Amino acid sequence: MRGNVPDRARFLPVALVALALATAAGIAILLRNAPPTEVSSDAGAAEFRAGTFWILAYIAAVVMFAWNSLVSIAIIRAHMTRRSVRIVAVISGAAMVVMCLSAIGSSADPRSVWLTIDAATRSSLHKTSWITSTLAGGVGVLIVAASVALVTREEAPVAAAQIRRRMAETRLFLFSTAALVCAVLTSIYLTIVWPSSLVLRTGSPVNANTLTHVAVTFTLGSGIAYTALLILLFVPVAVLHEIWIEEAWEASEKDAPGSKRSEWLAENGLDQSITSSGAQIIALAAPWLAAVGLPKLH
Repeated sequence: MRGNVPDRARFLPVALVALALATAAGIAILLRNAPPTEVSSDAGAAEFRAGTFWILAYIAAVVMFAWNSLVSIAIIRAHMTRRSVRIVAVISGAAMVVMCLSAIGSSADPRSVWLTIDAATRSSLHKTSWITSTLAGGVGVLIVAASVALVTREEAPVAAAQIRRRMAETRLFLFSTAALVCAVLTSIYLTIVWPSSLVLRTGSPVNANTLTHVAVTFTLGSGIAYTALLILLFVPVAVLHEIWIEEAWEASEKDAPGSKRSEWLAENGLDQSITSSGAQIIALAAPWLAAVGLPKLH
């Protein structure tokens, strides 16, 4: 079974591209009634830029949801029992249903910002939140389960080769999750900012500055929350991996007295460079950095 994984992986880029194209087609259908953009004016250019960036950000978010689900599932299946995998699948499915129903109810609320967004774009743009909310529910559960799987061990002390593999999986997992969160934040921000530019051009009674303020406030709050969530998920994993390394080193030292810890770490690929550590710290702070930087791009 596992021997066939590399062969299947060759089709992954094609599948992700197909997903991106399908998402783009769905967006095109939703926006078929959107007001035309006059790019000859500064306001029209800003509107066109915001709309284009929103489409790209939304497609990136959907693709990253798919990618993260694949990464999480691979980690879960590699380190959890079949019973645990089934339980995670059930919880993930239930979370998708709950989040979908929640998004549908939220978009139907008369006080929802989606009413303003739909009116400005002359489309049912609120339906995009149904998809992303559904995906967020399922993938969110998978991400939490994968972080647990990364610290699940069958032996003590854990072999150095196994620790090296877990650390590599953790890095991929961290960067993938950080990229997903940044894509989602960008999509959320532009989902509100783009309609605000339409409101400004069409002279709608809705205050465009209010929409922009809502976008900035919500994105910044979400960026801080997502950064805190990444820290809560990945820092304990890193700490436990360091404990495993210490246990493996102590066992190795008993077999080879007088050996140096630094040399042992280097030989087993367990040493962390400043570049690697710095990249992981940046990944943890990426949601907050994205939330701070997005308003400056508008």
